[in-house]
Amino acid sequence: MPAAALALAPPAAVARPGLIAAAVHFALDFLRWLIAGPCEAPRKVTSARQRIASSTLGLLAFMPASRARRVLARVAAELVGPWVLLAAGAWTFTNNSRTYLLNGSFDIDTDTFLMALFLSTSDLGAATTTYAAVTNQHANANGYTTGGNATALSLSGTTTVTVDCTDETWTASGGSITARFACLYESAGNVLCYCLLDSTPADVTATDGNTLTVQIHASGIFTLA
Repeated sequence: MPAAALALAPPAAVARPGLIAAAVHFALDFLRWLIAGPCEAPRKVTSARQRIASSTLGLLAFMPASRARRVLARVAAELVGPWVLLAAGAWTFTNNSRTYLLNGSFDIDTDTFLMALFLSTSDLGAATTTYAAVTNQHANANGYTTGGNATALSLSGTTTVTVDCTDETWTASGGSITARFACLYESAGNVLCYCLLDSTPADVTATDGNTLTVQIHASGIFTLA
């Protein structure tokens, strides 16, 4: 019998066109956004924002971890608000997650799971056990509630089984929401997995009135084949 393979996916897919093509797309989409802003209907402005978000992601994918990359991401975020997409890191299991999946401590399709946001100063990592023990969650303020959002995990497939969950969104209100990590955990229980929101690594910020969305990869959180 062949060995089973367990693979974790990043929260969002990252398209990587050629560098020159990425730069050209970025320039053209930025011009479209500038033109659409003052004179087009809201739906066309939204479409322009989505295009520039996509091309920004393509350009950022070629930039090494650097101050310039972080500055470009921040400037783009200020220009197009919630539409900027950043390349998140892959979901990472804790040291105990695989055991908990196999012994039934985690019941994916019946247990209650939540997604929470944590700061760069958090001790969230491979050695993490319970959610309650993780330090420095985002404060209960500015549109974020301690504990995060309830999220629905699901199973699909037969020979390859995919574990998926809903995208989660927070809208900043009264101030910014800034976080370094997203964490999936069982209610009143253990952490299943976590990821960097920006693989640089860097903080991700949604300014007042804008949204921070953790968009799950098309391949789900992880697969078992």
